[in-house]
Amino acid sequence: MSNQDNSVVEIVSGVEGDVAEALTARAKSKLATRRKVMDSARDLFISRGFEAATIRDIASGAGLSTGAVFANFRDKTDLFLAVLESEAEQVEAAFAGAALSAGTVFEQIDAQLRAAVAYGYPRRSLLLAAFVIDANSQDARISDLQKIGAAFNQAVKAVLDQALASGELRAGIDTAIAAEMIEMIGFNNLRRAALDNPAEKDLLVRTSAQIRMLLQGLATGQKLAA
Repeated sequence: MSNQDNSVVEIVSGVEGDVAEALTARAKSKLATRRKVMDSARDLFISRGFEAATIRDIASGAGLSTGAVFANFRDKTDLFLAVLESEAEQVEAAFAGAALSAGTVFEQIDAQLRAAVAYGYPRRSLLLAAFVIDANSQDARISDLQKIGAAFNQAVKAVLDQALASGELRAGIDTAIAAEMIEMIGFNNLRRAALDNPAEKDLLVRTSAQIRMLLQGLATGQKLAA
């Protein structure tokens, strides 16, 4: 290949590199904009709820125009579902700190409950909106609400299975059903909290008492908690 041909190749390669770099920069910019919109929307959905959070306010909170919001999301429901999807991806970390290997079955599940409330209480308006949209939407992403519940359910079932194996729960207990009942208690109280706005400690006391009552019916008679 001649020197002239080599020069042409170098020029073309350089241009392709610049184009690729420009495309990457544009993609990063679009991703950053999308993240700003979602962060602003999450804050407003949590503090105001779905209905009261307007696209104008979401855009203002992100320091962007409403056009930038609609360039990334079809409408407010589309934006809400993207936020919910992002929340579902993080929910397992919310339960990671709960102790699973020490204490009675009640103490261990109570630790899971506290992790769930610490995650869910500040997001109660967002979760309430998700329940409402769940009843009216066919969008597959609404299943992310079930993913949030499933993460808590699986953690609770692991504790119940351990308690069943150690004889702390009566033989024959269906731990899957018991875990589902505990999950329902937790989510129902979070839903009520979004409407009644109790103090977080009062929510914990109420939910903990209900779960303890349920577990008393499943226990072998051993002491559930100190």
